[in-house]
This record gives sequence, C-alpha cells and structure tokens, in this order.
Amino acid sequence: MRDLIPKSPAPGGEFLLYQTQDRRTRIQCRLENETIWLTQALIAELFQKDVRTINEHLVNIFDEGELSREATIRKFRIVRLEGRREVARDVDHYRLEVILAVGYRVRSHRGTQFRQWATTRPGGIVRKEDVSIAKNYLTEEELQVLNRIVNLYLEYAELQALERKPMTMRDWITKLDDFLKTSGRKLLDHAGKISAEAAKAKAEREYERYRALLDSQPRVVDAAFEAAVKELKKLPAPRRKKKKK
Repeated sequence: MRDLIPKSPAPGGEFLLYQTQDRRTRIQCRLENETIWLTQALIAELFQKDVRTINEHLVNIFDEGELSREATIRKFRIVRLEGRREVARDVDHYRLEVILAVGYRVRSHRGTQFRQWATTRPGGIVRKEDVSIAKNYLTEEELQVLNRIVNLYLEYAELQALERKPMTMRDWITKLDDFLKTSGRKLLDHAGKISAEAAKAKAEREYERYRALLDSQPRVVDAAFEAAVKELKKLPAPRRKKKKK
C-alpha cells in the first residue's frame, strides 16, 4: 500500500500531514480548493481497512445517491513505485465528503478522530461546507450510539438476506420503526418544525458572521510580524561613523 503514497508534492500542490493519535500512521493529505483529497489506497490506510472494503463502500455511497461521483472525484498526478520504477500517473482522489462518508460506514474510532481533525482548518477554523452536515454536530459518544444502531440494523438486514426473505421498501421502513421503538427511542412522525433548506440557510448565515469576525482579527503571522517590529524599535539606533578630515 505504501507504493501508492505520493513521494513528493506535485507542482503547485499543497499538502497537510495527518498523524493518528496513536502516532502509528501518517497520511499525506492533498489540500486543493480549501478541501482535502485522498486516494483510495490512502483512505484504506487511514481507516486500517482492505482496499476492496473501501471500494465496496465507495460504490455503495455513489450508487445510493448519497454523493455525486462528478463532484467528489478528481484526478491528480502522483509519482509512485511500480516494481523498481518510479512512474507518474493520474490517480483518482476523493474529496473530503467522501472520506467522511466512508469513515461513518467503517465504524472506526479512527474515522471519528479524522473527522474532528479534517472538519477544521489548521488553527481550528471551521470550514463552510461542514456547517450544514448534521453529523458534524454530534459528540463522539453520540456518534458511537449512532454507529451501533446502524450496525445492529445492518446485521438484521444481512440476516434477512441470508434467509432469503423478500422485503419491500415498506417492510424495511416498518422494521426500522419497530427496531427503534424496541431500543427505547422516540420516532419522528412528522417533518419537523424547520426544513432542511431553512436549517442550512441559518447555518450558513451564522458561518458568514463567524467568518467576518475571524477575518477582522489579525492572523498569527501578522501578529508575529508586528511583535518583531516592536522589538526592532526598541534596539538602539546605530551610530554613524564620523568622517575623518
């Protein structure tokens, strides 16, 4: 798998280094258009899963319409080892939304860690595309509960498939409602008081206010420059040498 890791950044590219909390894995993440891109091989290494497993999740994500292939896949040229040769090839990279979607599906603790890291820029600046993703507002404990519910329901679905029991979409909806009731959770039997469009618009308005406040504050590099200028002003002025007559 290591032979698929870019040996050096492509011209004009920018990279961030992500290190897992156990310090056992480092992933070189491509940063382009203010978002992160990873190859399928790097996603597999990140979540410690086989490439075939990652590919299966990717196929399901796109086939189910959760995300669009056209908007979330982009080719970047990387240099990789093929045997003993270094070969430059255009390789598919997957946008951050896809990486996070895979992370939710593999139900990995690493997925939670990476989501927390990737949904902020260096320095803790929130990204606009993340404010409208509902799952990003869940705590780690809430995510674990969600993952367990999904896992149990998927196990039930696999059991139905193994026993070759035909199920219509209405059957699945009914079974899901029964499953949630059995686990002691209330069902949402109405559309809610706020539409998804209104919630997204509200989140984006709040983001614009946050961004304006952030932009009004001096950046770290600006503050460091101003501090350096102040220190220079404290230095005594150099004495001019008198000209000999």
